[in-house]
Amino acid sequence: REALNLYGDKATDSIMEEINQLENKHVWSYVLPEKVKRRITDGDNILPSSIFLKEKFDAFNNFEKLKSRLVACGNYEYNVEINTESPTGSINTLYIILDLAARNNLDIDTIDISGAYLNRESEAHHMMRLPKSVSEIIIKHDPTKQIYADSKKNLIVELKRTLYGPKES
Repeated sequence: REALNLYGDKATDSIMEEINQLENKHVWSYVLPEKVKRRITDGDNILPSSIFLKEKFDAFNNFEKLKSRLVACGNYEYNVEINTESPTGSINTLYIILDLAARNNLDIDTIDISGAYLNRESEAHHMMRLPKSVSEIIIKHDPTKQIYADSKKNLIVELKRTLYGPKES
């Protein structure tokens, strides 16, 4: 809410850019409120989610844009029997690779895979509640999504692909 008040349309545009990326990659499907109730009765859990906005600056410290990231709060999962260690490489491994490249006069390139987590199908199919502010923005941009809003005006989605936050990711 603070970012929306501070940046207005820039924040809304940033959030919609993130939502569009998620929808284009078929990360989720919207769930009707009556189906949500049935799934909760069957023992399913609804994960909360959060959206983070980060200011991006160029090399001269000039503001470039806002970057949004929607994350599921995986710490609310239960009955999960998955190894939850992070797949992040160690700094020592990076130094060894750099040393080998330098000794052998090799070039090194880096890449950024946009939405890397979003490229894997989810086995868990968690339900997730979108933040109210995000739900309002989605419904404003696409009023047909209103039928998926619960009594508190939140949208509930079922994750079809991995998203930042759940233990499976």
